[in-house]
Amino acid sequence: SGQADYNIALAIDPTDGNIVYYGTSANSTNTSGTVFRSKNGGQSWSDLSLGDGTDGLHADTHAIVVSPANRNVLFTGSDGGIWRTNNATDNTVTWKSLNPNLNITQFQSIALHPTNPNFVIGGTQDNGTNLFTGRSSWSNIRGGDGGFTLIDQSNPQVLYHTFFNANNADNDGRAQIGPEVSLNGGSSWSRRGCFGCSAVQGSINPTDRVGFYAPMALHTGFTGQNGNVIYLGTHRLYRSENRGTAWVGLGPSSDGFGADLTRGSSGRLSAIVAHPNRNGGAEIVWAGATDGSVQVTVNASAGASATFINVTKAPLPNRFVSDIALDANNVQHAIVTFSGFNSVTPATPGHIFLTTNQGQSWTDISGNLPDVPVASAAMNPADPNTIYIGTDLGVFQTTNGGATWERMGNGMPRVATFMVRYQAATNTLFAATHGRGVYRLTTSRGVSTVSAASFNASAIASEAIVAAFGTGLATRTEINNTLPLPTTLAGTRVVVRDATGVERLSPLFFVASTQVNFLIPPGTAAGSATITITADDGTVSIGTVQVATVAPSLFTANATGRDVAAGYALRVTPAGAQSNEPINRFDAGLNKYIPVSVDLNVAGNQVFLVLFGTGIRFRSALSGVTATIGGVPVPVQYAGPQGTFVGLDQLNIGLPASLTGRGEVDLVLTVDGKPSNTVRVNIK
Repeated sequence: SGQADYNIALAIDPTDGNIVYYGTSANSTNTSGTVFRSKNGGQSWSDLSLGDGTDGLHADTHAIVVSPANRNVLFTGSDGGIWRTNNATDNTVTWKSLNPNLNITQFQSIALHPTNPNFVIGGTQDNGTNLFTGRSSWSNIRGGDGGFTLIDQSNPQVLYHTFFNANNADNDGRAQIGPEVSLNGGSSWSRRGCFGCSAVQGSINPTDRVGFYAPMALHTGFTGQNGNVIYLGTHRLYRSENRGTAWVGLGPSSDGFGADLTRGSSGRLSAIVAHPNRNGGAEIVWAGATDGSVQVTVNASAGASATFINVTKAPLPNRFVSDIALDANNVQHAIVTFSGFNSVTPATPGHIFLTTNQGQSWTDISGNLPDVPVASAAMNPADPNTIYIGTDLGVFQTTNGGATWERMGNGMPRVATFMVRYQAATNTLFAATHGRGVYRLTTSRGVSTVSAASFNASAIASEAIVAAFGTGLATRTEINNTLPLPTTLAGTRVVVRDATGVERLSPLFFVASTQVNFLIPPGTAAGSATITITADDGTVSIGTVQVATVAPSLFTANATGRDVAAGYALRVTPAGAQSNEPINRFDAGLNKYIPVSVDLNVAGNQVFLVLFGTGIRFRSALSGVTATIGGVPVPVQYAGPQGTFVGLDQLNIGLPASLTGRGEVDLVLTVDGKPSNTVRVNIK
């Protein structure tokens, strides 16, 4: 017996067809049985689950494999991971857990401490409810199937969790719908909900339609004597002001337990969220259902008198509502995410939708997202255009309100991500995955990337030297002095994702907390590119740039992108002797660089300016490079790579004697019709 309709596994001994292994799940009448063996073709069975008693198996077996090379080596995979035995045919087997270094937990949900990134609670598939307290330390604080979790934001010692919920009998023969609460950080728990309850007011109706995991939410903007208000969803929305001791069903109904917020007879609530601010005293709560219904109330505190507005309208699809996210600073803004595959068609549009008027109208912002389920969303409270989502292919981000999306793949696998949540106090994003545990990253408000020569954000080309500015970009300052350039410096890495979706690590010149100098990787395609900088402590800063084939920039002596040119004058005598002369110097009195005059009035001498820049090397032809000095066209004799410094370009310009006496003048460079920054030179 067991869950053979859900998890079943069979394996046959490779040398003896009468030896059969069968995997299923533990159940109320056979609490240990999850792997069985028959040595007589199924006529009789023995339970191998407990083995020799030193390391028994976890419930719910999904896979069994016998080694084709050694019939005594058997592996079994379950909701608890992977085990091995080397004596599968013996009367008593010995199991060894292979899980200590595997990060494979299937998280259903997480909840965050208001300020501490090292205090996280999460519910997991058949591995209970777990608490993270820092240094990669998780502790199991409740068993069973862990569902949704909450942390009271006014008192983080108050925790909530749910088991799987059902309106049929649990192992105690009682209906179970609702959470447990801990008042001491998870050390002990009390039931709060319908565990064997009757249909009486103040409780949850045990006959309600309810999801396997009933959604929960809390109202961080409402803090009474008993902390935050909490909500729980069946096909109705329940509210409690006293930590689940008593529940009130919201909205009018014939039985007094609250309004049905679904489309009909089979839907169940799947997403709940309350706006963190009480706008004029209003308690705004959103609810979404498995059948695509989306409703909002602005007076949830009114209980049975609460009124819901059904905002289920085109272009919202008739599919599973997986999550709802709100703009903490604007009660009109909301995002709804939907599950589903093969759904991006005119009849059934995408997976994520935005409203700016509290549901009166919706905009599909799925953009360039892959056509896979979107399970969760979180908005950055500092920037409503920055949205993070969890999908079946990992975490994606938009920084422009959904116009374009990019996968956040720097250390994050392509794995189903069931929940993303953002901790505003620490700028930390958490991602709970179904099978790879929990990930987190610390974000910043963004990074600005400019040409390291001109400091122009629009002058970015492949193989160009650029500078990124932000905060927390590196944990220490380090300058690279080696070739080839490293892609990690002081623990900092830079990833450039180009317009075609290709991600490349950037070679690094210099890193510091507020600045990183790097090379746009060779091969970066023209178009919009995303720059992701990850510091050694995990802080992630993200920005976008427009990459062009040619984007000329000239270096200046004062490192501002303006005024005095960087470079030197090359003098060639009639005999062919060459000498270099400075074109700038530092004036201590003025505390700045000033141009040094170039003397053109030496008979028979040829004089050239040798200037340095970046973003020039891919010019179409030398004829496409033009320059003027003081408005006078001058000949350009070379424009291309400098040759000995990575990413550096060189420009050789002839100086005709007719420029004599011009003094300080502007040098204007144009490459394939694109102007560079203007620099200053001095002609004696």
